[in-house]
Amino acid sequence: MYEDAYTEALNLQETIDLFLANPTIPGLEACKEKWVLAHIPYSQSEGFRFAYGAIDDPNNNFEVRLNAWDFDASRIDYVKGSPNAGVINDSVTYPTINSTLLLELNNAQGGRQITLGYHVIEFLLWGEDKTGLEDQLPGQRTFSDYVIGDTNVTSAKRRGEFLKVCVDRLVVDLNQLANEWASSSQNNYRSEFLNLSPKKATRYAFTGLVNFSQFELAKNRLENSLSSLVGKEESRFSDNSHRDLYFNVIGLRSVFNGRYGRADSTYVEGFSLNDLIVRLQPAYSSRAKSLSDNIVEKAVLVPAPLDYYQSIEVEGSTGPVNEMIQALRDYGDLLTEISVEMGIGIKADLLN
Repeated sequence: MYEDAYTEALNLQETIDLFLANPTIPGLEACKEKWVLAHIPYSQSEGFRFAYGAIDDPNNNFEVRLNAWDFDASRIDYVKGSPNAGVINDSVTYPTINSTLLLELNNAQGGRQITLGYHVIEFLLWGEDKTGLEDQLPGQRTFSDYVIGDTNVTSAKRRGEFLKVCVDRLVVDLNQLANEWASSSQNNYRSEFLNLSPKKATRYAFTGLVNFSQFELAKNRLENSLSSLVGKEESRFSDNSHRDLYFNVIGLRSVFNGRYGRADSTYVEGFSLNDLIVRLQPAYSSRAKSLSDNIVEKAVLVPAPLDYYQSIEVEGSTGPVNEMIQALRDYGDLLTEISVEMGIGIKADLLN
């Protein structure tokens, strides 16, 4: 998954470089298309979140550089009512936009000042979504925001520099993350993981699936936004959140089944948590498989744009978003129960 994310990021980088060299309407649209494709493998990889792995290593902070999404866009560029907002338009405080600056600023101000990652690139490509939820439209940034010779545009050169630094850093971080799982290295997270006891390694896997499905997806990304008039969602600038959700649960199922469909249409597969349950807890196996498939089936039914449908569903009511939340909860509850029956649990303080 991380290798695919890295490869797709290289494609995004190439397309953005071409666009910045000659900003056009088709060029901007091509960047948006490549961004959507680039985010797909990363969305699938989020099944490895919250499992004490390389992605959440506090010493590397990959996640806050790659996919932080709940941030204040006005700290980056202009937004409605603030035409001169952000680092891009403040050449006095920030005379030079480079990797050092954006790394220093990223995750500052209690996490509100995110300056790197997929969703900063998303904002720089689509712009702020200023339309009403009922309009069901993404951000409407124009290619001319990057035309340096356009006298009607402010900070076009600096905006391009910001975008360039972001995509270059994305490529670097994804390459490093893929290397953490590379079989060719003996000094990375993969080797560390393989040296864990089978019980602890399995606990990590269960913990990641439960935490991401129940708490990050069901609670943080879906339930907290129900009935919200602000349309809080992951990919809020591009209205891509329904696709993020779908590939998130595809990733959860891939981790559970030990079978991942790569971007080149080949498959990687091996012994899985599902196989382990069949072997050690056969009474649970059919239900676990059914709930793993169910979260994918429910995700297919979640309509786009997600922010609009979240805004009209009430928490606990009948509807595709609430049904998705319940499916994720049921899935996490059963995996927790199975892990306890196996004598594994999902508690972080169990060391053996």
